[in-house]
Amino acid sequence: MPAHRLLIALAGVMGAAGVALAAASAHGADASRLASASTMLLFHATAILATIALLTRGLLHGGIGLVAALGFAIGAALFAATSPCGNMPATRCFRWRRRRAER
Repeated sequence: MPAHRLLIALAGVMGAAGVALAAASAHGADASRLASASTMLLFHATAILATIALLTRGLLHGGIGLVAALGFAIGAALFAATSPCGNMPATRCFRWRRRRAER
């Protein structure tokens, strides 16, 4: 049960971040990549909640459901963290790629 609550809280944070990115995309100049990150976070937050609902009703095996929900969370977080980097030139999201290219 504690894992369920943690994933529900994580889905709430992902939903809030998705709404914030959607607002930044709508009101920011040249922020097209933020919209895809927003969409990814919002849809995967819903998928996490649906997976937890299936787990609590017993329609999904516990281990498979938790791994799926965790995979949704990790995948969406990685995508949303790296997607806006093209719009923010001051950040160093892909510093390791630059080092390899310089060699």
